[in-house]
Amino acid sequence: MLVFDMTRSKDIQVPNLVGKTEEEVKNALSGTKLEYEIKEEKYDTEIDKGLVISQNPEFKNDYKIKENTKIELVISLGLKLTNVPKVIGKTEEEAKEDLKTADLEVVVVEEFDAKTEKGIVIKQDVEPEEEVGAGSTVTITVSKGKEESVVPNVIGKTREEAISEIEKAGLKVSTTLTEQDKTKDDGTVLKQSLDGGTTVEKGSSMTITVNQIDQLISGTVKINLKSLLKYEVQYTNETVQSKPTGNEVNNNTTGTENKKVPIPAKDVKVRVVVDEDTVYSKSHKEDETNISVPITGVGTVNIKVYVDDINRGTKQINLKNTTSVTFE
Repeated sequence: MLVFDMTRSKDIQVPNLVGKTEEEVKNALSGTKLEYEIKEEKYDTEIDKGLVISQNPEFKNDYKIKENTKIELVISLGLKLTNVPKVIGKTEEEAKEDLKTADLEVVVVEEFDAKTEKGIVIKQDVEPEEEVGAGSTVTITVSKGKEESVVPNVIGKTREEAISEIEKAGLKVSTTLTEQDKTKDDGTVLKQSLDGGTTVEKGSSMTITVNQIDQLISGTVKINLKSLLKYEVQYTNETVQSKPTGNEVNNNTTGTENKKVPIPAKDVKVRVVVDEDTVYSKSHKEDETNISVPITGVGTVNIKVYVDDINRGTKQINLKNTTSVTFE
């Protein structure tokens, strides 16, 4: 035997009630076992007074609901003119309340503004005191405050890599300083003025310190030892046998005479010191005029020349400008 469930609700197509009067709504729902409820009445700039602005559930083709479902309606109060209040400078909540009181709808957008505190209205798209229809939409722009950036950690990176990462983060490199640290690679960042990982205002400037290891420069110290010591040849008298003249009475008799003989130049110890480091130490004859000593340095160096441990001259040169110095 077949048993029919006579209490089961039927599915009914949702009717389109938008744009209808309340009387037309009643007629449309007559015999459908659907109900309606006026959920809200509000002013509208486009829909005439008394007509349905919207419904819930919405009308869609082939969209069905159960019998006895109540459809909620929003009914237009028609056009009402109202003055737009000035809300710039107010908080978002204050602005919404003022616009709602003026029977206006509100759309909120946000943007960063370094000059205005977060949550304060900085713009409105309809001028204050302009007369518009009630229910019109006013868009207000609310400050998100200062836009912030996270500082990248660039220590250990090359100068170029560091600047690229800093700029990608929306920050600026105001100054690049240099220091020398021979334990780190040349050209890498040693310090940064803003700590990596901290949050700062976008557009902030920072300083980086880059390792710059001075490159050794070669130079030459020339020494004219003879001039430096004011050396003059010394002589000694020696008695030597004179040569026969042929006038001697007795050919067996020979004579002697005194003769000046030059004394050989002595050996002296030449030592060259560059910035307290002895770079050269050798013996030379005191009458030498062309001693060449190679040196290296990174910039300005102090050079001293000692002869037998006596300082015979001190000079300072910048190897970046001059690579040769003469002591004479």
